[in-house]
Amino acid sequence: MYYNYYKPSENEFNDCTSKGVCSVPPSVSAFREVIVMLLRQLAYYIVKLNIAGVECDELKLELVRSLASIFTSADYSDDEVYTCILTNYNNLIQTKEFYIQICKDKGITPRELKSEVRISSDMNLSKLMSLGEKIFKARNKKINPQHRQLFEIMLLVTQSLAGNLISLADYTDVDMKFADKAVGALDMLNYPRSSVIKIKNYISDIVSLNFELVSTLGDEIYAQFGAIREKSVPLSSRPGKAILVSGSNLKDLSNLLESLECVDIDVYTHSDLLIAHALEKFGEYKNLCGHYGSNSDNFMLDFATFPGAILLTRGAAKNIEYLYRGRLFSTDKAVPVGVTPIRDKDFSVLIQTAEKARGFKTGKEKGFIKVGYNADELENILQNAANSFNSGSIQKVFVIGLTSMSSRNNDFYNELLAKVHDDTFIISFGAEREDKNILPLNLSNNVPLLYRLMNKFLALVKSDYERFSFFISKCDSNSISTMIALKEHGFNNIYLNNCPPNAVNPLTINAFAKLYGIKMITNPKEDIKEIIQ
Repeated sequence: MYYNYYKPSENEFNDCTSKGVCSVPPSVSAFREVIVMLLRQLAYYIVKLNIAGVECDELKLELVRSLASIFTSADYSDDEVYTCILTNYNNLIQTKEFYIQICKDKGITPRELKSEVRISSDMNLSKLMSLGEKIFKARNKKINPQHRQLFEIMLLVTQSLAGNLISLADYTDVDMKFADKAVGALDMLNYPRSSVIKIKNYISDIVSLNFELVSTLGDEIYAQFGAIREKSVPLSSRPGKAILVSGSNLKDLSNLLESLECVDIDVYTHSDLLIAHALEKFGEYKNLCGHYGSNSDNFMLDFATFPGAILLTRGAAKNIEYLYRGRLFSTDKAVPVGVTPIRDKDFSVLIQTAEKARGFKTGKEKGFIKVGYNADELENILQNAANSFNSGSIQKVFVIGLTSMSSRNNDFYNELLAKVHDDTFIISFGAEREDKNILPLNLSNNVPLLYRLMNKFLALVKSDYERFSFFISKCDSNSISTMIALKEHGFNNIYLNNCPPNAVNPLTINAFAKLYGIKMITNPKEDIKEIIQ
């Protein structure tokens, strides 16, 4: 459960290396084990209710919301752990009792799960950790290593599906088939002797639905916020009160900016919200003035030096240090201790905190970062590249992204791009190097917009996918799902960078790479020789 093997490069700096620990603490691992156990048992009774003819759409969506949030490595207090676990436990007990009553009313023999545990409000953190460890050990005794790793992979891609489903719900009504698939995946965890083929097929189904879901989300982003444009975004600060908005949820950012229409407070984006500056709608907000921080991994440094209030959009919570308490806010349903929740688009307490903070006294000039693209120019570039690929004058296509933007990854990609042959066309969503055969596109890790662009290019080229190579360096559930989707579309040359263990369990990554034929980047110099031969 507790894993901490990671070898960062000499110059690499991010949240985990600054702490000296790149791992998932035992308490967080135990907490997740308990929550997953409760969610999979809840899924079991939801499936049984569906079979009995009872639909539970609200309960399904609540389960999906819980699944989307449990892998956030936030430092929860004891009270928050109790609240989260007891809420899910009560949902489980009530759903089970409802199922038994339905069976009684319909004259059906109920089929209850045998392996259940009792949780009470007097359990302290130590007891919850002990419970999580027992669940972990008991589960590992029941299943062999291959099944265990497949279930971990299935849980990751299901979490990706859940997160994207909750994001889509911000824009439009969602098709319950997505929630049904997530519930079915959690229910499958109750059957440890499922065949390997059945588990892999279910993973494929999840990935396929997730691909559809992400594509739909990309369409909704365009519909609500307008098309992408090329934008030079200032990294500088200017004198005045300020709010920093971190994460990736564009809807939360838009809601905040609308509430600031008559307020003199500057808003800076952070992390993957850089992409907002490239969307037409956000150009209408006078309070949006720039981007703060240049490395999406450096939350600690950026938060510590920002002199205003900070909003964490949904799904953005990281390991939050105590020195930030009092000026951190979040729209997440469950927030860490000391972080103030924002509910029903009411940002008044956030705005008041920003007005009381010292803000930027003088500002600082730091240049610009380019994001987005010119649609007309991009159309011509992609069409010309596709024509050259189809005729054979371009032999290979490299696609770089998602990216964590760490110094280690940038060093590797800059070296790779410097050595590629002239007959290779590169679409780079991460490295910024420009050359005649390199198309740098900064979409700031926005998966729906990245999918949208790649779908457009792939529709233009012949399906000779052995000539494609994908390089992915951001380790998360979306990346795992993306790599499986690429494999199942016929792309075999997929490379994954070294992953810190606080992102994904190294054992799971190694098993995933073997099961799906993913090539791990180990020694950059040797790997580059093999890639460009």
